[in-house]
Amino acid sequence: VFCQGIGAAGNPWFPNLPLTPNAGEVLTLHVPGLGEDRVVTRAAWLAPLGGELFLAGATYDPGRADAAPTAAGRAEVG
Repeated sequence: VFCQGIGAAGNPWFPNLPLTPNAGEVLTLHVPGLGEDRVVTRAAWLAPLGGELFLAGATYDPGRADAAPTAAGRAEVG
């Protein structure tokens, strides 16, 4: 199992795989009083981390190969 993200494009063991980069962004949110302990999915998803912290996501940007967060991604997720 290889979990390399965009780095898989340079994996010498699989040089002929037709990989297309796709960036996605998530936010870490502090939501006082939410009290949710399950992953919630609808148009997006929300996953509890504990201590009123949650991950929320995600965006999908086909063709983008960098991992830098963007203001547009924050607006879409948030």
